[in-house]
Amino acid sequence: MTACARRIKHFILSAAGFAVFGLMAVSPAVHANEIKSAMKSMKAAYRGAMDSSSIDEFAQYAAKLQSGADAARSQTYSDDPSTYREGMQELQQNIGEMNQAIRSGDLSAAKDALLRIRATEKRYHNAVGA
Repeated sequence: MTACARRIKHFILSAAGFAVFGLMAVSPAVHANEIKSAMKSMKAAYRGAMDSSSIDEFAQYAAKLQSGADAARSQTYSDDPSTYREGMQELQQNIGEMNQAIRSGDLSAAKDALLRIRATEKRYHNAVGA
C-alpha cells in the first residue's frame, strides 16, 4: 500500500469514527429535547385544564396532556431509565383516573386527579434530577 493510500485509509477511518462518536453524543440530546418539548406541552395543558370552568373545556386540555404524555413515554431517558419508566406508568394511571372523571362529567374529581398528576410529576422529576 502506498503512503498516499495509507493516508486516505487513515482519513476515512478517522472520519467514520468521528461520525459514530458524534451520533452517539447527539442522540441523548435529541431525546432530551423531545422529552423537554413534551413536558412543556403537558405543563401548558395542565394550566389550561386547572383554569377550565366546564368539563368539556377540561377534556380538551386533558387530551393535550395525554398527547404530551404519550410523546414523553415513547422516549427513553438514559440517565435513569427504570425510574423514568416507573414514573411514566404512574402518570398513565393518574391520567386514567382523570379520564374516568371526565367520562363521569365530574369536573371536581377530574381536577383532583390532575393534582395527583402534578404530584407524580414533581416526585419523579426530583427522582431523576430533572
